[in-house]
Amino acid sequence: MDNAKINLCITTQSTLYVDNIAQPQMFSCLNGNNICKNLNMDLEEFRKSKGLSYKKLAEFLGITGVSPESTVCRWCLKNRMPKKHNIKLIMEKTDGKVKPASFYS
Repeated sequence: MDNAKINLCITTQSTLYVDNIAQPQMFSCLNGNNICKNLNMDLEEFRKSKGLSYKKLAEFLGITGVSPESTVCRWCLKNRMPKKHNIKLIMEKTDGKVKPASFYS
């Protein structure tokens, strides 16, 4: 890797993660029991990390309407942008793991 700085993190399960610090969505070290924590997770990464279907994610977030799973799927796949109040809801329900900036990338 050319002159990029490397961030090495090891979890308590002895899994080694190597990531480029230049990409802020990756990892930060020294957090809780696990040394690594993914700082900027998008909604799709959050869904997969929790093993949720789009329907279950919609239920988890409290999204209602004609087809909440389709709405959430569009947000996850970045086909649609959630409205401001839904971005705030997502950030609250995911304990800040999914940041507003993740919808703009």
